[in-house]
Amino acid sequence: MRPSPIRTAKQNAIALTPVLANARRCLVHADGWYAKAKIGKAIHAWWIHGSRTVAGLVTTHEEDGIESFMIVTRPPPAALASFTEILPVGADATWLAGGDPIDIAWRATEISRYFEDISHDDERCIAPRGNPAQGSLF
Repeated sequence: MRPSPIRTAKQNAIALTPVLANARRCLVHADGWYAKAKIGKAIHAWWIHGSRTVAGLVTTHEEDGIESFMIVTRPPPAALASFTEILPVGADATWLAGGDPIDIAWRATEISRYFEDISHDDERCIAPRGNPAQGSLF
């Protein structure tokens, strides 16, 4: 049986995990992702954004020859720790050539939970909640 796919790879575990250490590097294009957290009795949602490309790894499973990829992550800075447990690592051509990932100034914008309906695919998914002229604290 094939093990469940690896979706994220902690940056500090890559060299210590054979399947990750032997994986090929890639770039994953994304403009952000959603995070939710329960604060008091209410569930709040954020759009975490700030980069167009993050570090990834691609590997082929021996059992079935199917390729899969994972996003390289690290713990968030204190300013984002209440929104998310992990942050993707930024990347560019240096990452592909075997170099280090790049630091990204991630931003968290509080949004409505409109994005949760899979039929919704428009700008309202990432529209700031409340007063959009206020800006973000991060």
